Parts: sequence; structure tokens; C-alpha cells
Amino acid sequence: MKAETDSDLFAVPRFCRRLAIVSNDATALGVASSLVHQPGEYLAVFREPVERNAILFQRDLAKCANSLRFVRPEVLLLYDVRNEVGEFLETRSQAMVIRASTHEEMLQRLESAGFSMPDELVTCRPCDIGIGTLAARRSRRLLVIDETASPIANSGGRESSRRHLVAVDGEDLAIHVLAANYAFATHADMQVLQPCKDDLRTSVYAAIADQYRGRDVSAESRAGLALNEFELQVRTRVDSADRAFVTFITDNLPYGYAVRDVPSTHIFAWSAPHCITSGIFSECEKPGTIVAATVDAGSFEQSEIAAVHDALHRLGCVTFVIPPESAQAALVSQFLMSIPLDFVFICSHGREAPGFRFTVRIPDLSGHSQDFVYDAAISLLSDVQERDGQEMVRVAEHMVYRSYGGEAWKRVPRELRKHVGSYFLKHHDKLPVVARESVPFVPHSAAIQLSDGYLMLNSLQAFDPASSPIVFNNSCLSFYDAASSAVEQGARAYVGTLWPVGTQVACDLATELFEKHRGQPLAQSLFELQRTLVPDSCDRIYVHVGCHFTRFCVPFQGDAAAAQLERVSAAITRWKRALHEQTPFGGSMAEDIIASLRVAERRLSQIKGT
Repeated sequence: MKAETDSDLFAVPRFCRRLAIVSNDATALGVASSLVHQPGEYLAVFREPVERNAILFQRDLAKCANSLRFVRPEVLLLYDVRNEVGEFLETRSQAMVIRASTHEEMLQRLESAGFSMPDELVTCRPCDIGIGTLAARRSRRLLVIDETASPIANSGGRESSRRHLVAVDGEDLAIHVLAANYAFATHADMQVLQPCKDDLRTSVYAAIADQYRGRDVSAESRAGLALNEFELQVRTRVDSADRAFVTFITDNLPYGYAVRDVPSTHIFAWSAPHCITSGIFSECEKPGTIVAATVDAGSFEQSEIAAVHDALHRLGCVTFVIPPESAQAALVSQFLMSIPLDFVFICSHGREAPGFRFTVRIPDLSGHSQDFVYDAAISLLSDVQERDGQEMVRVAEHMVYRSYGGEAWKRVPRELRKHVGSYFLKHHDKLPVVARESVPFVPHSAAIQLSDGYLMLNSLQAFDPASSPIVFNNSCLSFYDAASSAVEQGARAYVGTLWPVGTQVACDLATELFEKHRGQPLAQSLFELQRTLVPDSCDRIYVHVGCHFTRFCVPFQGDAAAAQLERVSAAITRWKRALHEQTPFGGSMAEDIIASLRVAERRLSQIKGT
């Protein structure tokens, strides 16, 4: 095999149009994947949406259907999928739908649909399903699951000419199959990372957060110790020697910080199927950056925002500017959820939002009431509106459970936690408050500071699904919860920081990025800029999430205002259909979003007419 060039390394794979798969059965995903061998094609696999609660279930169903529209497969395999989910996806797909509940039935139906059955086999244990899938696809053999099979080398057969490594962690074997398919499509090696200490992620982020909150004088040293331990554990596990790039598919650990001598990106496991499909679709089928938006909270006298605006103007895209006087939580949240955007830049302070600590009484399994303590932070999602003769405002609430019966929540027995949690979610609006006090921060409430308070990024329910923006959050402590929220809500890529970033570094990095790296792979550009601008590698705290080939601010060839007007009109049509739906996205939310889109439509019509 010839050595890769940089253009090969960042080549965008095509979608495999022959097949897409929805299942929570990792072995079925791997076996079916082994029937497709076309190099440079990504075979999309999706987990079946699970009914956690009504809002999340409806959102996950919509995301799965939207991603399948990106892929446009000829055959859609639904393996052991519930009827409710299968019917929803089948009515929204033009593919031939195959349903199966056993491997034998699945292979028979796929063969009837025209898929060839390889004569030679690769056998692997269920725990090796990811590496086995990659080995089978590369050798054009059928994968067979056998509990007694010999272990497969974790590297999947490293080849020196493959400079890209896909490293996956966690115990979700379906994600291991997805990682194998991504490695196959991008001509990468694959490695399953050995698990770190169970509490390492918690201790790393807790120490960083404590340092930022200034809770005690030893916080900085504890953060340093936690990060040192994290770095030592990771560097011994990742096969990064002689690599040109590493993609980490992870449960949410910032591996790239520990492997700082190699450019890297992160794809979060729970949103990986949609992150990858939106990444490929945007690079292959979107014509460039049509619309960008900047949110400037006016937090800094010395700011990069002017340079960003100048660069976006020269790019030729439509740019929506939210200046300090308009940077209010309700307006910003409504704007980000309604307008189709390709790129979002945020210049603000980042932190965890302040809130309140409440105490209520909840009966235990024996019926005896005990104190239940929780923290809550609130973000405004709309202005005050009159509905049915009452003034109302839509808000998002982020809650963190602290204790029950005087015992720290994590130490409460699982069955009792389940009972208390279910009771609280069902009755919390009616529970009398025994005590209430303000708290300076609520854990995991990643927020940006705006002119009228804080907007929690996890309060945004979704970005426009047709645009899947890149989000650059140039604020402090903007990785972790903020990053996971953004990609879960539909961003195809995200850039944030692990802890407080100096004003000068933030300004210089963003300015250089916009002036010299437009149209380039964002993760690679971020690595090069940090290496140039930040001498101490320990201070290189910007982290990239998304596909490694995602390019930054690609010029659009055409009339951006006219193109955006078409997208806004299409979004209005979609939201009109949601007006009368009995879902969390119907009713008043749909009305508010349509109103925002109408404002954008009028403004774009004016721009188009000039």
C-alpha cells in the first residue's frame, strides 16, 4: 500500500448507498456490515431510539429519520427493532425495508435483496466485534460470531502506511462497530482503548471545575494532579507513535489533551451516528458556508469579534450579528434553535450557571417521607407572552440531584434512587418546598454569560436539522457539558476549551484561524495554531469535536441570500407541520420559531433585493 498524503488523510468518505442499519444488537450490526466492502464508503449504522422520556424519544426518532435522509440508502435493515420505531422510520424512508430478528433471517433476507454472501469467514468473540468487523470488511469475508474464537489483535492489524488512527473507548459494542466502519471508510487503523480508572473522568472534570470556581486554595494543585494522572494513563494506552492524526470515539474524555503531539478530534459515542452522517453530508453535498452567526456578549474590551466579522464578510456569506445590547438569553436561544446556520461563533464568558438548592419531602419505599435535596438552574427560552389570558414564559430547567435522607445521591441504593427519581419527575411541580437557598453554580449547567444573565447550552433543544452548524465557543470552560450538548442538539462540529483561557490567546487564535485557515480542516488548523501561539503544551486547551475532515468556513459560490431564503422557507414548512403535533416541538414552540423565521425571511428578501 502506498504512503498517504495529507490530501488522502483528510479525504471525505462517501456514503454507502446500498445499505444502512438500525439496531441495538452489536453482533447484528457487525455481521451485516461485513457484507459491504467498497473502499472509501461509510456504512451508516444507528442505534434504535430508546424511550427515556417523551422529549428525548421524539427528538431521537427525528434525528434518526433525518440522518437516514442524508444517507438515502437503497436498503434499510431494521434488526430487532420495536414496531413503533420501525413504522416511524419506514414511513419516512424510500428505501426497501428489511426487518429481521435473528442472524439467519437477516442474512437470508439480505441475500434475497442482492447482497453476496462471502465464502470465506472471519470469526471473532462478541467482545472483539469492532476489530472483527474491520478485519472482515478489509479481507472481504463474512463475519461470524463465536464465543470460542481466538482473540483478535487489538490494533486490527496495524499498517505503517496508515497514518490515521481511530481509537474507541467504552463498553458499548455497537459503537465499536461504528468505529470500525468509520476506520474502514477513512482508511484508518483502529484501536480499542483499555479502560481507565472508573472515576477518572469524574475526578478530572471535578478538579477542573473546582479550580475555576475557586472553591479552595488546593483546587489548582488537585486539578494538576488529576490531569497528570489522566495524561499518564492515556499516553500508555493510545498507539499514537508515527501517526498524523487520531480520532477518538469516546464516552466524553478529552483524550486529545493527553496526546498533544498529534492532531486529534473527538466524536462522542452517544451522538456519533448522527455526528458522522451530518459531517459527511455537509462536506459532500452542502455548497459551502451560506450563513454564519456571531454572538457577542460585550464581555471584553479587547475582542476578536471585529476580525471575525471582517473575515465572514470577505467570505461572502450572510452574517447575522447579535451585538451586546441584543445578546439576551431568550433572543439568542430562539435564534439558534430556529435559523438554519452553517457556522456559529460565540464570544462571551463561560461558566456554570447560578441557581438554587431546594429541599422537598419524598416518601421512601416504605412510605416514610425523607428530605430530597436538588440544585436547579433556569434559562429563559422566550419573552413574556400572553396565552389564554395569562402571561407566560418558556424556560428550561437543569437539575442536579444532591442527596436523599441525608445520604449523598450517588450512595443511595439503586432501587431507591430509581423510585425517588421517578416520584420526583412525576410530582415535582406539586411538592411543597421545605427549604430554598441560592447557590453560585449548578454542576454541569454549562452556560454563556449574556446581557441579561446566563444561557445554558443544554437548554437548546435542537439546531436546524438541515444545516448542522459548526459551533466555535470561544469562552472559558466550554468543553465537556457544553460540547456534548451542542453535538447532541445537532451541531456537526464544536470547538471549546477545557478551562479558563487567557483573553489574548483567545483573541489571537480566533483571529489567526479566520484570517489564514478558512476552508481548511478545522481540527488540523486548531492543532497548528495552538502549537504556534501557545509555547507550553500544557496550556493548549482548545478541543475539537466532530469528523476529522470537517472544513472551516468553506467559501460559497453563489447568491448566499437567495440560498438562505430557500432554506428558511423550507424550515417554515417543516415547523408548520409541527404546529398541531402532540410533541414537545409542537404548539407554542413551533409558533415562536415560525415567527423568528418570518423575521429572517423578510430581512433576507431585503438583502436579495439590494
